[in-house]
Amino acid sequence: MNARYPRKELILQDFLDVEYIPLETNDEFITSASLQALDTDILLIKDHGWISKGDIFIFDRNGKGLRKINRVGQGREEYTDILDIAMDTENDEIYINNHFAQKIVVYDLYGNFKQSIKQKEGVFYNLIANFDRDHLICHDGHFEIDKPEIKRNYFLIVSKEDGSIQEIPIPFKEKKSRSMMMRDASGKVISKIYSIYNKPLIPHQGSWLITELSVDTIYSYSPEHVLKPFIVRVPSIHSMDTEVFLFPGVLTENYYFMQTIKKNLIL
Repeated sequence: MNARYPRKELILQDFLDVEYIPLETNDEFITSASLQALDTDILLIKDHGWISKGDIFIFDRNGKGLRKINRVGQGREEYTDILDIAMDTENDEIYINNHFAQKIVVYDLYGNFKQSIKQKEGVFYNLIANFDRDHLICHDGHFEIDKPEIKRNYFLIVSKEDGSIQEIPIPFKEKKSRSMMMRDASGKVISKIYSIYNKPLIPHQGSWLITELSVDTIYSYSPEHVLKPFIVRVPSIHSMDTEVFLFPGVLTENYYFMQTIKKNLIL
């Protein structure tokens, strides 16, 4: 983590198959295009950013707009906001992470309501993804301002049927937070809160890479529920006064792109 490496120039097409898909744009299909999920046949997109009108767009792999879904509202079959979306084309379902209402709302690919999955109290799904036919894989991003992080398992397998949870156990000594809080001279937290937004779950060759900032190992978690080490960092995160975190990014057969993030609040 403390090493310095020479810069290397890479040509994208030398190690990736690059496909450009221009999205159809008309009065109905106007979006800032944050890709949420894709399959061999369709792309699922929402507007970029935390605040949007609640539009969900489905395009085919040629970029032709197929349909727009919007179920924003206060009703039982609606969502008030979208933090994240998972798609299961095997079940023809999409899962809307309505995080402020602490529920996941399930629709078919045409926007018809199927069910609502209540989140467990004290758990905040800041990331959801399709794991298998019966389960989602989620990250619990819950924290409380001006309180120490709770030592527990933050990666979860969640039932699509009833929301029951199976924890992925990752042992660690002390919880390291991705959040940074401004404090006054007395140490009291004031309003501004900053966070590192790199994703803690990355798909890789049919499995998931799990980044728990409190441990020195990035793990791979398989569809058979087997947890094994993927890469180990040196020095330990617990030996650093100012933590430097390691996150995986794009992973190919020939290259693993990683990013280091220093937890250093500069105003």
